[in-house]
Order: sequence, then C-alpha cells, then structure tokens
Amino acid sequence: MDIPELDLRVGLSSLRGELARYAERYDLLELRADPQRLPRLAELRRYKTRVGTRFVFAVALPSSIGELNAQPGSNPALSYALTVADALEASWLLLQTPASVSPSDSCRRRLADLLKGLRDSRRRIAWEPRGVWDPEQAARFSQELGVALVCDLTRVPPPPGITASSSGVVYSRFLSLGSARIRGAALERAAESLRGFREAYVVMDGPDAARSARAFRQAAAELGLIASP
Repeated sequence: MDIPELDLRVGLSSLRGELARYAERYDLLELRADPQRLPRLAELRRYKTRVGTRFVFAVALPSSIGELNAQPGSNPALSYALTVADALEASWLLLQTPASVSPSDSCRRRLADLLKGLRDSRRRIAWEPRGVWDPEQAARFSQELGVALVCDLTRVPPPPGITASSSGVVYSRFLSLGSARIRGAALERAAESLRGFREAYVVMDGPDAARSARAFRQAAAELGLIASP
C-alpha cells in the first residue's frame, strides 16, 4: 500500500476536556496566550508528556500584539506568549491582525519588524490578516517575510503562490458561525485542495468544530490523502 503523502494535523482552537483524552482524537491544539485562561507555566511544561510524538501545539498571540502597538522586547503580553510557546515546545505562533492593520506602507513596515522579531528556528509563524488585504497581495507579503498565510479552505483555495511545489505547507482555520454547520461538500473541497501538499495544519473554530474535524479527516481519508482514521 502506498504511504499517503500528506502529513495532516487537525485540532481545535481551544482545549476541550482533559488533554490526554483530547490527544486521542486530535494531533493539533491551538491555545491563546492568555494568563487568565491558561494553567501556570509549570503545568504547561507537563503538557508535552501527555500527548504523542506527532502532537503539535500552536500558540495564538494576544490580540494586542496584532494591533502592532508594541515591538518584541517591550511588551509583557508578548513576553508571556513567547514563554508559553517555549513551555509547550510549540511548533507554531499564530499572529492575527485586525482590519486596522491595512496594506499601507506604515503597517507593512511595523508588521515586517514584528514578524522578523518573532522569527525563531524552533517554530513557524502563521499570519491571519483581517480587513482589506487582497489575497494575492497578502500572499506575496507573507512569502517575502517567510511566514504561512492563514486561510479558510472551506471558503477559498490555498493562497495564490502557495502551492505544493513552493512551500508545500498550509495552515488553515475553519470557522463555523453561530449554529451553522460547515457543509460536507465544503469540507470535501477543502480536503481536495490539499492534494499534492506536503504538510497541512487545520484548526477548527466555532461551536461545530468537533464534528467538522471528524468529517474533514474522513473526507481526506476517502480521497486517499491520509490513512483511514
């Protein structure tokens, strides 16, 4: 039997239940660096002992960082987030920028400075822009800075220029709004769009996240992208 080419990690945008049990169903967890919601650092350091070797942590930076009001080394919230990433041995940092961070020259300079300051050989950076960024424009800028551009594959294909023959890596976040479910056809299209890629990290967000995660992994298996779950 051929070994599937896609290394797919699927998880949720927050921990639901006990970590060891969570890790039986998922191999990715995105945690927001909020000291009011996360355990103490000593407990976070023990997280790695409760998951398998394939399990990946991603740390979502505080929203204040995405507003570009401070640079690395001068913001306690950022220092805490990076300490959390170290404690978890996180593979990813997620930076989400609001609509106020536009493609203007000033915002580009500040964003580039922040991302360069965050670059670390131990982990990758995923950037999720909101607002008026044109997809091609955002893709070019992310490639210039060496970061992964986040997309929702249930709504759009992988970002322009992000192909299996280029970076080969996709970071995607699927969002279900309110009580609405992500339809099976959308999940199937999302899975098909990953054909030929080397790695994919898919985070489910919203009230329907657990069902969507199961359905998406099943769709990827039926397409022959991964082994049957």
